[in-house]
Amino acid sequence: MNQEMIVAHCVRKSSQFRATFIHNQVLSHISARPRLIYTRHIDKTNDGGYAGFDLNSIPGFCSSQHRSRTGQLLYRFFKVIGRNESNKIVSYLESQHASLIHLHYGTDAGLYWRVMKKAGIPSVVSFYGYDYSSFPGRFGGLGKIYLQRRVFKFASLILAMSGNMKDHLVKLGCPPDKIRVHYYGSETVKFRSEHKQTNGNKTVLLTAGRLDEKKGHLFLLEALREYISSNPENQIEWIIAGDGNMKEELSARIAVYKMQNIVTLTGAYAYGSEELNELFSKADIYIQPSITARDGDMEGIPGTLVEAMSAGLPVISTYHAGIPEIIRHEVSGLLVKEWDVIQLAGSIKRLVDDPVLRDSIARNSKMYAFENLELRKKELELEDIYSELIS
Repeated sequence: MNQEMIVAHCVRKSSQFRATFIHNQVLSHISARPRLIYTRHIDKTNDGGYAGFDLNSIPGFCSSQHRSRTGQLLYRFFKVIGRNESNKIVSYLESQHASLIHLHYGTDAGLYWRVMKKAGIPSVVSFYGYDYSSFPGRFGGLGKIYLQRRVFKFASLILAMSGNMKDHLVKLGCPPDKIRVHYYGSETVKFRSEHKQTNGNKTVLLTAGRLDEKKGHLFLLEALREYISSNPENQIEWIIAGDGNMKEELSARIAVYKMQNIVTLTGAYAYGSEELNELFSKADIYIQPSITARDGDMEGIPGTLVEAMSAGLPVISTYHAGIPEIIRHEVSGLLVKEWDVIQLAGSIKRLVDDPVLRDSIARNSKMYAFENLELRKKELELEDIYSELIS
C-alpha cells in the first residue's frame, strides 16, 4: 500500500468493542490503523462482552454528542441516526483520512446507511448471529426489509462467518457476489494449555459462553440426565462458565432434577483470564450444544468452541449454523443433531469410555484450530479484503 490504511470500525454502543470477535479484529490489525465510531457511550460492567477494551487507546468518535433533540427522539424510539449526526460522522471520517468503514452486526450497520451512502469510501459489514437469523423475522418480516434497504443496498461487501451464513443471507435478498465468507479468527496461542490429569475417575465436562437459549444448556442438561440414568456407575461433573438471561431457568431445572452436586455454574470470566484457562486445563471434554432458539436465533461459529479446540480439548457439538464447517465428525469432534438427547448422551459416553478416541479428537481439533482459525492469519486475510476494496 502506498499510504496508511485507516479503518473506521463502527458499532452501535461503545461496549460492543468488548465482544471478543470485535475486540480481536480491531486490536490485531497488522498494516491497518483503526478508528472507533459509536452512537452511544456505555460503561456498564460486562455489557457487550468480557474482553477488556480501553477506548482511550484508539482515536474515536461518539456521535451522540451531535444529536439534536429531534434526533434523540428518533434514535430512542426508531434507532435512526439523523442527517446532521450522519454528516458529522462523515466529516470525522474525512478528518481521519479513513480508507474504509467496517461495520459490526448487520442490524447496527443499518443505523449508518446514510454514512455508507455519503462517505465515498468502501464499507464492509460483518454479520455474526441473531442479525442474520432471528432479526429478519421481527416486526412481521420488516427486519428482512430493513436489511435489504439499509444494509445490502449500501454496503460494498458483506462478510459471512460461514457458508451456511452466506446461504441465509442470499435467501434474505443479499446479492451473492456481494458476500465473502470470512471467519474472524481466534487467539489460539492464548488458550494453549496442558490438560491436568487430576480428576481421578471423574469426567469433567465444560461449557463456556453466555447463558442464552441458542447455546443449548437445557438440551445438554437433558442429555446429561439421560447419560447418568444409563451409566450410574460413572462419576461426572459439568461446569458451566458464563452468565445471561437463561441463568434462573437453568438453575431451577438443575434443582428440579436434583443435579446440584453434578452441575456447577461459575458465573462469567474475563476473556483469556487465568481462571478460564484453568477450567480448560481441568476439563476432560468440552461440549457446545448449540441449537436454534424458539425465535429463530442462531450462532455464527461460537468463539468458545474454537478456544476449547485450541486448548486441546476433545469437543462435542451440533449440526448447527457454521459449526460443521470447522468440525469434521469423528475426526476433530463429535457432532449430533439439535435436541437429539439420546445421541448427545451417547456421544458423551463414547468419549468417556474411549480414551484413544478422546485423545485423537483432541489432537486433530487443536491442529485444525492452529492451522486454519488462528487470529493473525485471519487478520491478514481481512486486510487483503480491505485492500481489494480500496484499490
